[in-house]
Amino acid sequence: MIDVRIKPAGIGSWYLAKGLVVDTGAGITLFPKAVAVALGLSLKTGQQITLSDVSGTSMSAWCHRIEIQFLDADGKATPAISILAAFAETDEVPTLLGRKDVLELLDIVFQDDGFRISIR
Repeated sequence: MIDVRIKPAGIGSWYLAKGLVVDTGAGITLFPKAVAVALGLSLKTGQQITLSDVSGTSMSAWCHRIEIQFLDADGKATPAISILAAFAETDEVPTLLGRKDVLELLDIVFQDDGFRISIR
């Protein structure tokens, strides 16, 4: 699991999101509704998408452009990058780092004492 700092693109202050799961099967990074509220995002002003979990259950989410910094095991932050992230209509979702704009840009090396993150 990885901790990140996020904020709406170009504005606001950083919000610490802890324990994101690196999910190579997730097409997009996903946050629960409470994170959108904490960032001051109006959920439904984003682009609506439909996501499915591994069991095939569908849910609505709203995409917003955010800035994200990844924190390594020592708490050191990477430079901020802009990503498209989905925010669910509920808090009953896992917080996931997905492929779009994130895993396709990062190298994550897991080690016995933690992990190292670098942006390509």
